[in-house]
Amino acid sequence: MGKKRSEPLLLFFVVVFLVTGCVEPQETSTTPVSPAYPISPIQAENKPAATALVQSTSPTVSVSPSIREGMPTSRQVLEAMYGNQALSINDTEATLPASVPNRTTTVHINLMACFWEGLDEKCLVVTDGSFDNCHACQADIDSAIFQLINGSWELVVFQPKVISLGSFGYVPKGELIQIGPDKHAALIKSGWAGQGYEGEYNTIIAEIDGSFRVVLNLLASEMEEPFAKDGTASLKWGYSSKMEFFPGDRSDYYDLVVTQFGINREGKKFKTVRFYTFSDTEGRYIMVSQR
Repeated sequence: MGKKRSEPLLLFFVVVFLVTGCVEPQETSTTPVSPAYPISPIQAENKPAATALVQSTSPTVSVSPSIREGMPTSRQVLEAMYGNQALSINDTEATLPASVPNRTTTVHINLMACFWEGLDEKCLVVTDGSFDNCHACQADIDSAIFQLINGSWELVVFQPKVISLGSFGYVPKGELIQIGPDKHAALIKSGWAGQGYEGEYNTIIAEIDGSFRVVLNLLASEMEEPFAKDGTASLKWGYSSKMEFFPGDRSDYYDLVVTQFGINREGKKFKTVRFYTFSDTEGRYIMVSQR
């Protein structure tokens, strides 16, 4: 009697063993996370925390190997700066997701210039970017320094949104200037106009101790030119500026003289000369005298 009862139980354990043995083990899937910085075309190392970007965890643009020969191209520097967050990159611009839903930001090369500082070969890159189809937006200015180290161009400093400039999403092309014996900077002249009034700022952006700073933001010119009933315009008042750098008491930064001349708001001709020097405490040029 006991033998007959044990036969169904034995058959049950045999069936369970066969079923469980045919099930394949399942592995836990993992999703790779993109690094906080793009892995170059131009290697990025030793960037200060202030320059960090919030990157997408699903890069949409592949990044090229390091540049070992020749000068970096505009496309390569855009890939180094925006590769892990860009939707697309071509030779002159990158398309990025905007902070506004269903919008994108188009980033253009504003300035790319290479130079020597002491024994170091560097390139300064400035980009401007604004929301697409934004009527009255300024453009965000991003800046980067690339340096030739051991035969490879490396992204050593990258800082987004240094300042916002321009109008209607447009910023004029910047130029490379020298503000010290071994110190270079970007000069961007950005203006605006409306209802008979025009103005222009001269903005100087320089890399200092691993970060970019606006070392001068000068209102360089203004004018009011109202329209008469017949549609003609006449100058009511206005002035222009001239900037000149020259060696001063400091050995690392030049002094600056700004001459402004024109017609003041009272309709009288004028000329002023302002003297600026670089302040280590404030990290920018400050006016020390005027005549």
